[in-house]
Formats: sequence, structure tokens, C-alpha cells
Amino acid sequence: WVLMAFLVEPLSGLFSDSEDIRAVAIDYIRITGIGFGAYGMVMASCAAFNGIGRPLPGVAVSVLRAMVILMPMVYIGKALMGLNGIFIAAALANIFTGVLGYVWLGRQIASLVDKQASAQSAVTRSGGL
Repeated sequence: WVLMAFLVEPLSGLFSDSEDIRAVAIDYIRITGIGFGAYGMVMASCAAFNGIGRPLPGVAVSVLRAMVILMPMVYIGKALMGLNGIFIAAALANIFTGVLGYVWLGRQIASLVDKQASAQSAVTRSGGL
């Protein structure tokens, strides 16, 4: 993100000659870029939930991000700060749900590990394996 924040001005010129469009592109990258890594965590946690056979938490994280968090924040952000408020809302929604997905997935994996350890311990105590 830091690299893009510095490169966005010269790069924006590749896509448009309009100063207005370039200004919006620069604001967009500088504001929403803060949440790009967190959005990657949203996508990774959703994929990981699918991978461990628990797709519903991944769906919940995605729906929570888009419908419960992002939409109201966009509405409020636009009313308070215009277009940049929309960009800020997107960044904050990504950060919040990225952290949520990470924590939820971590707890889910810890729970699976605990269950597996308990099952292994029970097998060992009973003289199996």
C-alpha cells in the first residue's frame, strides 16, 4: 500500500488525462488501499472455512461485510464526506471483517485441533492405536 500511495499519481496519468478523474483515482487508492490487505484476509478466511468443511462462517463474513457493515457505512460516509466517505467506508468494512474473519477462523481451527487432540487422547487411553 505504501508503494502504491506514492506511485498512484504518476500511474493515474496512464488511465486518464482528466485531472478530475485522476484526483478521484488518487483518493480511491490512497484511502481504500489501507484495507486491501484486510480484504485479502476476508477472502482467505472464506476459502479456509470452505477448506475445513465449514462454509457457513465464510458466507456469514462475506454477507456481514457487504450488507451489514459496508452498505450502512457507505450511506453514512457519503452523507458526511461525499465520495471520500464512500472510500473510507469500504476501507473500514474491509479492515473490520478481515479482523473478524481472522479471529473467527483462528477459533474454529483451535476448536478442531482440541477435538482432534481429545479424540486421540481417548483412543490412546483405551489402548487403541
